Amino acid sequence: MTNRVYIFFCSLSFFFFISISGLVCERKAHGTEPWVRYYLLFLALYSLRRVEV
Repeated sequence: MTNRVYIFFCSLSFFFFISISGLVCERKAHGTEPWVRYYLLFLALYSLRRVEV
């Protein structure tokens, strides 16, 4: 149970970091590749699913 909670918090902080970095990138240079953020999000979700199984 503790391992699952740890993984959940790690993924939560990872998503938060991705969103913050994406906002910073958009602020710095407007029109940066938005698909990179979605790819990272998909990658994080995929890794989380692999860990849970």
